[in-house]
Parts: sequence; structure tokens; C-alpha cells
Amino acid sequence: MQCLSEQFLQEDCDSNPHPVISVVEEDDVLHVLFTCDIARNFWFSSHLAIRADALPGQVVLLLNLLLQQLGNENFLVFANLTWSFWKARCKQIYEGVKINVRHVLGMATSLDYLAKAAGNQRCIIKVEINCEAAEIDKTSRVCIMDGSFKEDGMAGWAYMIYEEGGLVGYEIQSGKAASPFHVQAMAFQAAVRRVQEEGWSDATFYTDSQLLARILNGSLLPESSDWRAYVLVLQLIATWKDSPGFRCFFIPRNSLLTVHRLANLARVKFLNAQGATFPLFPFVT
Repeated sequence: MQCLSEQFLQEDCDSNPHPVISVVEEDDVLHVLFTCDIARNFWFSSHLAIRADALPGQVVLLLNLLLQQLGNENFLVFANLTWSFWKARCKQIYEGVKINVRHVLGMATSLDYLAKAAGNQRCIIKVEINCEAAEIDKTSRVCIMDGSFKEDGMAGWAYMIYEEGGLVGYEIQSGKAASPFHVQAMAFQAAVRRVQEEGWSDATFYTDSQLLARILNGSLLPESSDWRAYVLVLQLIATWKDSPGFRCFFIPRNSLLTVHRLANLARVKFLNAQGATFPLFPFVT
């Protein structure tokens, strides 16, 4: 198999959105992920500052060496960096999207933060497993959300949005809410706002608030909701009427464990942050 080198022909980059890629050497795991020019730049630019050109020439030896040198925690960071770079390589090869090292590093940072914030280094994978178990259709545009309420004025909420199975963005917020239902409605409002900012005219929203789902689907009147969230619910209903491509489904909380952890974390630690994975922006607090 031949390797598709990242050395794009400059004249094609300037004039063609899908530039010609030159075929220069045999493809293998080491070359794809570590020794090609862009990979070496990527690793040295990361905060791990890895000199890929100084690594062993065999994958098993390379991984053992990095595990010894980085330790368990940084090795998990390394795993996120590797995954992010692999996804970028695939987009380059199959979609003609040129790799932007800064953006890919930003994606890895966002994934790493989310993993640590949820208290589980595999939280992104767990979201995917949970969604599959709950029969969530992640081939389209999906938003999952949850709220966490302790007492008046002490609440947190979070959402995560996906497109075709890939995490696009998230938000982790804390603030004042009057009731558990109120904070659920606040999470829903934030998620709808983000989806609209993405320019999506269609999306499927999943919430563990059966009451909210039934109100938005028209099987209950808004008066059935907590009166302290009544105005917010009316705003959501108006948005729903103006957005025929939006759908809402009730889903049990055990299928939303990651976003639930993020909502709890926001309530306990008073986080106020949002981010995206592609196109990338560094995590901002």
C-alpha cells in the first residue's frame, strides 16, 4: 500500500479545495502517525513535545517507551492526541481536508478536558455506548442534555451535540434555578441555542425529563410544568413551532451518564465553560 503524503502541491492548494496529494513512500503505522512531516510537527507542537524522529522504529517498543517516560496520566493524553490526529488523517485522505495542526491539537485538548471533567478517562466512549444501548440515532444531528439541582440557587446543567456520530460541541454551566424541572428547561434552552448557532435546521434532542418531552411534543399543556419555569417553557414551545426539523424524545438517565456527570460537576464546582471539537477552538473558562 502506498502512503498519501501530506506534502500537497502548492499550486493545487491555492486553487483547488481538494488538492492533489503526492504519493511518496510505503504506508505503515509508524509513518502515518509519527514519522511523516505533519505528524512530526504535530507531536513536537503538542504540550508533550515529543520528538517523533527520535522514537524507536517498532510500534510496540515506541508505545512501551512512551508509557515509561510519560506515566499513566500523560499516556492517556497521548492516546487522545493520537486519536485526534488519526481522525484528521482520515478526513485528509477521504475528504481532502488539509490537516491544521493547531486545530487538531485543540480537538485533543477538548476531548482530554471532557474526559477528566467527567471523572472517567473513557467518558467519550461511554457516551457512544450508552447512546447505542438507548437506540439513539447518531447518524444524524443529536443533542443530549441533563440538569442537576440541589437547592434553590445551586444548579448545574450540560449538553453535548453530535453530528454523524462525532462530538461537535458541549457546554457546562452552573447558576440559579428554582427546581429540578427548571434546571432541565435551562439545559434544554442552552442546547437549542447552540444548535441554532450551528445553523442546524434539524436535530433530535434527548432529555430524561419526561414531562418536558411530553410538553414539547404537544401531549401536555405548558401549564402542567413547574410555574417557575413557565416562561422558559413557553419560549421553548415557540422555538419548536418555528423549527419543524426539531424532535424531542424522553430517555432514561442511565443512558445519559456522561452528560449527567458533567451537570453534577457544574453544580458542585460552579463551572462555566463551552467548547467544540471540530472546527476547533481551545477550551475556554
